[in-house]
Amino acid sequence: MQKKSAFYYFYLGFVILFFIAIIIGLFVLHSFLKTYESAQPKSIAQSICNEYIKKGKITELREKYGLRLSEYETDENFKNTFGKLLNDKDYQLNYSSKVPEGSDICFIVKQNKNSVLSISLSQNSKKGRFGIKGYKVDAVSLIGDFYKSVKITFPSNAEITVNGQPLSEKYINRLPLPEIKDVDFGKNAVHICTCELNDLLNSDVKIATANGKGFVVTKNDNDYTVSERFSETFAKEIEEFAIAGSKVYAAHMQDDKPLSELSKYVDASSDFYKNVKNTIVSFAWDHEGYDFENVECQGIQKHSDSIYSCRVSFIHVLKLGSKRYRDNFDKRIYIRIDEKGKKIIDMQSVG
Repeated sequence: MQKKSAFYYFYLGFVILFFIAIIIGLFVLHSFLKTYESAQPKSIAQSICNEYIKKGKITELREKYGLRLSEYETDENFKNTFGKLLNDKDYQLNYSSKVPEGSDICFIVKQNKNSVLSISLSQNSKKGRFGIKGYKVDAVSLIGDFYKSVKITFPSNAEITVNGQPLSEKYINRLPLPEIKDVDFGKNAVHICTCELNDLLNSDVKIATANGKGFVVTKNDNDYTVSERFSETFAKEIEEFAIAGSKVYAAHMQDDKPLSELSKYVDASSDFYKNVKNTIVSFAWDHEGYDFENVECQGIQKHSDSIYSCRVSFIHVLKLGSKRYRDNFDKRIYIRIDEKGKKIIDMQSVG
């Protein structure tokens, strides 16, 4: 067998090293291209859509990029809103001509020509792998009509939850009870509370109470009212009494009802009654007749063992020929209930 020359082994080694160098070079090139591509701002914006928006990862997105969104918004609502909205076929990632101050570039995510999301980025000051300066995300913001606010009115003895989370005290505005002569609401008095939550998505918001079935939740657009649950008979009795007394009061203030009619509903010993009695009605409009429209009574609340309140609203329509003057009435009516019966002890304007 002929012995191979040294040149043969040198040549073979050279070929092997050549191919090894090509393989290493290809790996390095692949790594460079991958690093370069991932460092491009559009790739970063694209990855945010793919990783967070389409998968409905609201918690991670909110925490990582400081997304302006209520802490009471849920992953489920977020996914329902954006999971179906953004997919590979239906959305476009476009450069924005408006770049926020402090950023170098901004992208707008659009779906069916509607702007959905803005992603602003700025270039890193230091070079990374292969000397490439990448980009960092400055802000991710929802745009368009995705946000909404809700208002909740509820009694202080109701433990409110929003989308399953207990409502924090920092959002609660506890309204003071009126100072009424000879009325002591007591240290355990129940107050009317209000709360406004912003930056919720324009999707379903679930308001509930965590302490039993003694409350009922009603909704009017984005306003929620939580009321204590009473028997139908008792609720009707309070409503009819409060509405009747309010109508007589409104009519008396227009010189249509005598004070004796008002005393059937209002406690004659109360400061409220005395103030009405001593008021000279000088703002009454000339009219030939009157009517009441849009009469409502809601939000019956028990404040103490004997004091209740409810909100009465209506439009007092004064008629003079073909002319109509509409006076808006919207007050919380406070009623004392004891062994002597029911009497209105105060009226407080709402709003």
